[in-house]
Amino acid sequence: MRQIILLDQWKLVQISGPDSKKYLQEQITGDVKFINNTRYIFTAHCNSYGKVLHVFRIFQYKKGYAYIIKNNLIKDQINVFKKYAIFSKISIDIKKNVTILGLVGENIKNILKKYFKTLPDLNKNIVYLKDNILLYIQNPIERFLLVTNNIQYQNIFKDLIYTIDHNQWLSLEINGGYPIIENQNIQKFFPQYLNLDAIPFSISYNKGCYLGQENIVKVKHKKINNYSMYCLSGICNLFPNIGEEIEFKINSYWKKVGTILSVVLIFDKYFDIQAVIRNKMISFNSIFRIKNQKDSRLKIKI
Repeated sequence: MRQIILLDQWKLVQISGPDSKKYLQEQITGDVKFINNTRYIFTAHCNSYGKVLHVFRIFQYKKGYAYIIKNNLIKDQINVFKKYAIFSKISIDIKKNVTILGLVGENIKNILKKYFKTLPDLNKNIVYLKDNILLYIQNPIERFLLVTNNIQYQNIFKDLIYTIDHNQWLSLEINGGYPIIENQNIQKFFPQYLNLDAIPFSISYNKGCYLGQENIVKVKHKKINNYSMYCLSGICNLFPNIGEEIEFKINSYWKKVGTILSVVLIFDKYFDIQAVIRNKMISFNSIFRIKNQKDSRLKIKI
């Protein structure tokens, strides 16, 4: 099956102006010099203490940059950007005439080749074609993000199976190891706790000063990264809430070891849960539960 998923819960935000590159370099954890017409990066925006505010994919867009972020986070995220942009010549705008689509499934590459002479891959993970921008994502399966305008996508992809179930895309993000930060978890975790140090170009330790850099570097060099992000799977009678505590069974006792980042229902009472969990004492055979659901049972998904 091949699918086109309308990601209507995500928006494109553009940053433009003569200071846009310098400004972003001082704000995000990734090195902006690696963003060009052949590469986008997945990166984080942190507070001054190095705790993650938001994560997003960011790429060149027209004469500036753009990033993809969920609708419910846009207002607060832009306000933070504007707070530090008082003395910078930049503009921050939500692009209202842009549609974001997830493309996934069997033979999706053959369909895309009808319209794009070159498809993005690991070496060149973004391709531009007029007003269409195609981003490549490798994990957990090959898939693509298409940024386009409303008229074009209706014509180009009319022969694909169409869905508006954004949870399918969310499930792919969780299983692909891409952290999802909602309002409940803003300013709680260092980027390394979200495994961003395992995603190429997400964190720079030597590009110069940026927001939260001192503590982010300290986590690396003092080896105080005691948490990691995992995908847990298992049975829950109630839908887990973002921000709820995860407990780990030690002998006959249950101890808090983590926090839920995101949740997707796979089928009846069976969930995939993205969580940040304390590394010590756990293994891939460990049994977890949600604190407020004593009968829930979860294991790390390999």
